[in-house]
Amino acid sequence: MTGVLSALVLRGATIRQVVSGDAGCPGSSLHSNAARIDLTLHAGADHSVYLFRWRRPADFGAAADAFADCAAQHVAQSPAAAADVVEVPPWRAYGTGWTRELNTILHEVLRTATNTASPLELTAPLQAGSNEVRYTTDRADGHGRTFASIPITVEP
Repeated sequence: MTGVLSALVLRGATIRQVVSGDAGCPGSSLHSNAARIDLTLHAGADHSVYLFRWRRPADFGAAADAFADCAAQHVAQSPAAAADVVEVPPWRAYGTGWTRELNTILHEVLRTATNTASPLELTAPLQAGSNEVRYTTDRADGHGRTFASIPITVEP
C-alpha cells in the first residue's frame, strides 16, 4: 500500500486521509482487503478511492461478485453518480465522480504496483564462496521476471 500511496503523490495527488478496512459499503466481507484513500489532484476536487488488494489470484477471482456488490451498494447511496471502477489484478478500486485524469493515474499506479519487484528473499542458505542472488518480480500472469542478478561472496 505504501508504494501505491507514494506513486499517487509522485503523480500530483495530495493524500488527505487513509482509512484501513473501509470498503465503502456496510456489512461487506471485503474490509480486510480494503482501504479508503481521500485525495486531491493538483488542488482540484476531493476524491475518495476505495482500494482493495488480494494476495492470491484465486481470491481475486472469487471476490469479483462481492466487489461488484459493494461498489453497487456505495453508488446506491448517491444515485446521481455512476461508479468509477479500476481493475488491475491483484488490485480493484472504485469511487464516484472521478476525473479522467484520476482514472488514468490509478490505472498507471496499480499497473506499476503489480509489476514492481518484490522484496529480496533468500530461498536457501548461502554457502561459503561465490553465490548469486536473483532479484525477481511477481507479475499478475504468474510469471516472474529477473531484474538483477547479484554476485555475492560469502566468507567462511
